[in-house]
Amino acid sequence: MRNLPAHFRRVLCLLLCSGLFAACGFDLRDDVDLTLNFAALVGPSDELHSPYVKGARFNIFLDDSSPSGRIGSAWTLESEAPAVFAISNVRVQEYEHDGKKRRYLQAAAAALEQGQAAVLVRDDRGAEVFRTSVEVLRPDRIELLAHGPLLLERPEDQAVTREVQVLTGGTATFLARYYSGERRLYGNGTLGVATPTDGSVTAQVRQTFIFEDRDWLSISALREGPSQVLLLAAGEPVSTVPVVGVAESALA
Repeated sequence: MRNLPAHFRRVLCLLLCSGLFAACGFDLRDDVDLTLNFAALVGPSDELHSPYVKGARFNIFLDDSSPSGRIGSAWTLESEAPAVFAISNVRVQEYEHDGKKRRYLQAAAAALEQGQAAVLVRDDRGAEVFRTSVEVLRPDRIELLAHGPLLLERPEDQAVTREVQVLTGGTATFLARYYSGERRLYGNGTLGVATPTDGSVTAQVRQTFIFEDRDWLSISALREGPSQVLLLAAGEPVSTVPVVGVAESALA
């Protein structure tokens, strides 16, 4: 291949650099909060948290960190596989930074089915200016973490509960976490629960507990003895958790 003249090489280098610059500067984030500081999350997190758990619903945000602030009033966020990862209610928002108004995109996202999806950003002319991919997985395991040790900032492995023991007549609350194999899955809004028909145990799914937006599960034992609850994600059964009602007389 013949060598290009020096001035052609310089021009080509400038074109490549300008192209790379144009492709950079976009930050796509979600509002999945992973920091248990028992304070309300303000604004988006610092990144996307793929892989997402099937059934999760959250918001995504696109910000332009370049000096020019390129986001226009007709820019869009799209999913190439909406049956897997759906994007809706896309809107352009404004904020002020250093005395200048800047724009960002905000949209609602839903992880609907296992698979992968490309997320696209299009400008006012419909041209693609940014692309990334996300993954959605169905969980094969749901872990429950007791909120007490989490409040005391104990290591999380000390909070994992294999068998739920609840004082009879009382209620205990747990954080739900989702896994596919050894991969942790992210997102909220997918947890469900089925309780025994004998009335030994009741359970309630909570979306917020002590200011933290997560999937929480409150379990109440109505009588002494063993029982169980079935945990679901997106309406599908995933894990069975043993529950034991403990009488007050058994407390040491």
